Amino acid sequence: MLNREKFKKEERLCSHIVLEKLFEEGESFFSFPFRILMIKTEKLGEYPVQVVFTVPKRNIKSAVKRNLIRRRMRESYRLNKHVLYEKLQNNDQQLALTFIFIGKEPADYKVIEKGIVKAIKKLCSVS
Repeated sequence: MLNREKFKKEERLCSHIVLEKLFEEGESFFSFPFRILMIKTEKLGEYPVQVVFTVPKRNIKSAVKRNLIRRRMRESYRLNKHVLYEKLQNNDQQLALTFIFIGKEPADYKVIEKGIVKAIKKLCSVS
């Protein structure tokens, strides 16, 4: 049987309180083409990481292109999150993350995946 990774609702960061705290107090770093904001919170669910993906309208004007980039970001995170989960599985804290696309034009999936993998490796070393 294939081990199919999923990206469930509980893994998405929806809390306005946590989002506000993330943008005010969160630590950030760059992993081209992303700026990643992170903050450690108390564990709210069974998943060790909650994530939100953003593509600013200022950089990418077309909604169709913004949605394409967001889909590519979610897919590459979904396929590579297991590395981060293995590192954080026995932790009693949870990570809240924001991946902000900083490119000026839509990127290929390979570029996006390379940036996500690099960011996940950096998060593993920081945590």
